[in-house]
Amino acid sequence: MRHRAAALAFVVLSCASPTEPPGGPEDLVAPMVRSITPDSGATRARPEVVEFTFDEIVSEIPQGAASLAQRVLISPTDGTPVVRWRRDAITVRPRNGWRENTTYVVTLLPGIVDLSGNARDSARVVVFSTGDSIPTTAVRGVVFDWMRAQPAALAYIEASPANDTTLIFATEADSTGRFSLPFLSPGTYVLRGLIDGNKNRQRDARELWDSVTVTLRDSLRHDFYAFAQDTLPPRMMTVVAPDSLTLRVTFDRPLSPTFDASAALQLLGADSTAIPLASIERGGAFAAARAARDQARADSIAQAQAAADTTAAGIAARTRAREDSINRAEMVRDSIARDTTPRLPLPVAVRPALDNELVILLPTPLPPLVRHVLRAEVVGANGRTGVSERPYTRPRPAAPRDSTTARTPPPDR
Repeated sequence: MRHRAAALAFVVLSCASPTEPPGGPEDLVAPMVRSITPDSGATRARPEVVEFTFDEIVSEIPQGAASLAQRVLISPTDGTPVVRWRRDAITVRPRNGWRENTTYVVTLLPGIVDLSGNARDSARVVVFSTGDSIPTTAVRGVVFDWMRAQPAALAYIEASPANDTTLIFATEADSTGRFSLPFLSPGTYVLRGLIDGNKNRQRDARELWDSVTVTLRDSLRHDFYAFAQDTLPPRMMTVVAPDSLTLRVTFDRPLSPTFDASAALQLLGADSTAIPLASIERGGAFAAARAARDQARADSIAQAQAAADTTAAGIAARTRAREDSINRAEMVRDSIARDTTPRLPLPVAVRPALDNELVILLPTPLPPLVRHVLRAEVVGANGRTGVSERPYTRPRPAAPRDSTTARTPPPDR
């Protein structure tokens, strides 16, 4: 009996003692690249494959992509690369093999995941040449979404020599839209920046892109302003009156930001005579100006109301607001002082944002129930000029409600 009690006590103490869970400590570190073959900077290289070896087993399914091939970029490319998974290694080669006398840039993009779900957030690059030298020229710049005038994160950039359209040099922009396409030999290239929505590295219908032809003698900079391009001119889609003195006219394609919009629209009456207009403004500028006026008016009203409140609660609210403002400023100052990581500011588009709307301001309201015709002659962002017409009839104004009319009392029951 004494032996059984001692054994039971030993089991209880063993279960209560703190130990590591089965399998060891939790893995919270993304896989690291231990080695790359061949060495970066090598010339006259003849590798069968480029191999990235990791310090642990990695998953066959990367983060944010359907396959490992979408997380590898070979420049120049001949299509989807051949990518093989080998537990703790990934091998890469072009579909049709390495070309003679060509400099290759092989990029392992972020997103490689280990078996614990930890994903790499940085890229690894190897550069080598199958020839005798590696060029030093490069194209750098930013890809912008022109409709929003904002940088396009992870945009796809490619360059094709004008005399060899089968050779495509390619890279991917970073999270700020910035890119560098290095190691291009001097010559004439067709450059293209693509906001690749489905990540198939091909220009599909309605995807945003921009292109230019350049002669490269030394490194150069070029920014892309991508938008949905086709060969059709813009046409009117809708005419809406937010109030009696305003008409908002939308088009089915973005308008050129440089054409003179002040005479782009003409309003014709029932007898086809032109009706005078107060002005024509671009939709984006009109919306921004109206939003600024509305915000300024709201702020002024709020400040006036706060200042007029002399109650104890009003004074306390103003004191709290002033203290909150001071505290926020101090927190921002302290955060900036602690943050020593260098960061580039987001690129700023030089061109104004595209829009597909024009706004007519009328000097006087249009008569109701009279058919008018709006005629437009506009230039699209693709340089095509379009002429279109659309009828517009102002509806009858709603009759004002008579708030002084007494309600009929319910009958007695």
